[in-house]
Formats: sequence, structure tokens, C-alpha cells
Amino acid sequence: MLWAGQSGAAYAAPHVVQKGETLSDVALRYGTTTSALARANGISNPNFVLAGSTLTIPSGGGSAPTSTGGSSHTVQAGETLWDLARRFGTTVDALASANGIANPNLVVAGTTITISGGGGAGSGSTSSGSTSHTVRSGETLSGIAARYGVSASSLVRANGIANPNLVVAGTTITISGGGGAQPGSSSGSTSHTVRAGETLSGIAARYGVSVSSLARANGLSNPNLVVSGTSLSIPSGGATVTTGGAPAPTTTQVSSSEIGYLLEQEALSNGMSTSLVKAVAYQESGWQPHVVSSAGAIGVMQVMPDTADWVNQVLLGGTSLDVRNAHDNIKMGVSYLRYLLSIMPTQEKALAAYYSGPGNVGSSLHNYQRVYVDAVLAHTSRF
Repeated sequence: MLWAGQSGAAYAAPHVVQKGETLSDVALRYGTTTSALARANGISNPNFVLAGSTLTIPSGGGSAPTSTGGSSHTVQAGETLWDLARRFGTTVDALASANGIANPNLVVAGTTITISGGGGAGSGSTSSGSTSHTVRSGETLSGIAARYGVSASSLVRANGIANPNLVVAGTTITISGGGGAQPGSSSGSTSHTVRAGETLSGIAARYGVSVSSLARANGLSNPNLVVSGTSLSIPSGGATVTTGGAPAPTTTQVSSSEIGYLLEQEALSNGMSTSLVKAVAYQESGWQPHVVSSAGAIGVMQVMPDTADWVNQVLLGGTSLDVRNAHDNIKMGVSYLRYLLSIMPTQEKALAAYYSGPGNVGSSLHNYQRVYVDAVLAHTSRF
């Protein structure tokens, strides 16, 4: 049976999206393309389809892009579009364009993507004086930049990174030449290995530095979470805390009871566990609407500005919620958590993705992700 589309084109029978399926999976199954599916169903972000959604399948679908020398690749757990671009000697933009990917920072394991032929030289080529660094679990781009004495923005440009808040463990990045000495070589600096039970504030007090300077020096996005065994670089002199360009949180006073009520209401409106939502918020900020992390995450749900823009535009259909407003912050954070619960295979992996980004969640959780997930689950008993 064929379904008549608005343009008069023929359409095959509809398909109900199953949990874990992606648009590219459905396209492959029906012999069509991701972009054709997206157009036929008015999908603005091909990386986001909800389980239970009914998709119209265009008949025939048009041929997939097959430039000379092109091939396909099935995404493995932990791989990023940037990894694949380097591996196949092409660019992130070319891969995103060839596969109709609206968000280059999000590719789902199991997805089959088309590799454009040719593609030009990969970003692995190095200029005089450059070096490479393999990202380790828990590292951030700002921490790596500080280690090599370069700016995070120069690393972004050198490696074609679309989202500087998301780097995947195991990725090899190019460090541009020049850059200056690594911070570890500066006079008076030292290191400290975190022991079980220690906090960043306790370590800061011990060495006479500020929590924020410790977080900046080590690229810690959540100063409330440090993992036992981690080696921290202690900045010399204890630099004065500066606000820099960090976004200011809301100045509106909101009580803890109001925060609890807002979290509960948003959880219920999204069909989610109220205890889980409250536990995530508690782990992220302690329900404090004024908190801004060293990485720039804001408010009760610790939402990054880039994530807030994406949630406004994609998940919420073009809203203009203000991440600095406590109510809006909670709404965006809960919406994003619900999205992660819909695309990740387990609740634990969804929680890990909320903390470190879906691209950083592999077949098993990293130690720092396990610590976060266990803490959230422990908090649920409180609510």
C-alpha cells in the first residue's frame, strides 16, 4: 500500500521507531537516505527520533550519496565524527553534509554513515613543532590546553572540533606548535594525587589556592566531583578568583522548597521519575540556582550555554528559555535528561551522558562516570 505525500510523491507504509533505533538505521532498513526520511517527516534534527514515533517512509527514497571512492562505516561505541574524519581523510563538515547530520557532536553507535570519497587531507597532518595528545578519561579541552600552554580555541581550530565542551577519551588531538611551555614547568607548581574522601575545597585549602583556580588549572567542569587517584596540578601563588566571561546566573532569589516544587512539576510533565530528576539536580548543583561551574555550566541543572541553545532550538521547537532563569533552567535540564533517557540504552548510561556528553559514553562506564552515576542513584533515596 502506498501513502500519498503532500507533494504527490509515493510513500511506503509507515514505520514505528523502536527503542535504540536511529534515523539512519531506519533509512538503511528501507533502502532510503537519512535526508530523504528527514524531509518526508519534517525532522529538523536527523540525530533525534523518539521511540514510538511513526515515520513516513518515502518510496524509493532516492539514491544515497555515492561519490567516487565513497564507502560506508558503522559507528562504534565511543567514536566521534571527528575521529572518523581523521581516519578516512575527510572533514567533519563533509561527513555531516553527506549524511544529513545536523549536530556533528552526536553520532550514535550502530549508525551506518557514508564516507565521502576523496575528502582531502585529514587533520592528522602536522606542521613544524606540532605534537599530538591522546585524550584520557576525565580530561577536558581546557585542561589539555592549559597543560600544553595553548588556548582552547586554538585546539578547536586545529582539530575541527565543533563542540569544545565535548572531547572523547581515546581521541588523538593535534597540539599546534608554538604554544609556550606546559604549566607544569612553571616555577613553584606541584601536583597532588587525590585520595579517597578528599574534596577540591579541602585540597585548595591545603595548598592555599582557590577552588576555582584549581578547577581551571585542571579543566574540571564539576568542582564538586573529583575522583580518587586523579593527579591534580596545583597552580603556584593561588591566583585570585576572577569571573572572566562566565555567564551570570539568575539573581532572582528562589528557595529550596520552590526548587523542589519546580523539579517535581517538570518531572511529572515529562513523565519522568521525580526522585531521579531531583537526584540529578542535587548532584549537579545541590539545588543552587546561582552556581556557575568553571566550564560555564549554569544553575540548578548545570546546563551549558551551547546545550541550552540546542534544547531551545531542537528539543523545545524554537523556544527562547533563559538558562539563567531558575524555572527555565530546570525545564531545559529536565528536557535534555528525558532526551538522553530516550536515546541511551540504559538509565545509567543516560546519567553518564548527562554528566559527560553522549559521545563520551562507551560500552562500559569510565570510572569518573561510574562515580557520578552511583552518587545520583544514592541521592534518589532522599527524594
